[in-house]
Amino acid sequence: MAIDANSIVTPSLDELTAFLTLIKQGNIWEIQQQAKQLKLEQSQYKDFADYIIELSEHFQLKKLRQFIQNAIAEK
Repeated sequence: MAIDANSIVTPSLDELTAFLTLIKQGNIWEIQQQAKQLKLEQSQYKDFADYIIELSEHFQLKKLRQFIQNAIAEK
């Protein structure tokens, strides 16, 4: 099932900023760990976390950065 990035519920600005920092560092492992932790702790962000994990597994950091930056802009 494909995830529609436009309909994803995103976490707080602090969480988004933390993800953006990891993306800028290119820290794929930590991006995935943070997404998995978020999914476990706050199930309402499951789609968000799954999308982050999917993009990071395919090393799509540019697309991931754009997604996070757009989410930040909408906060």
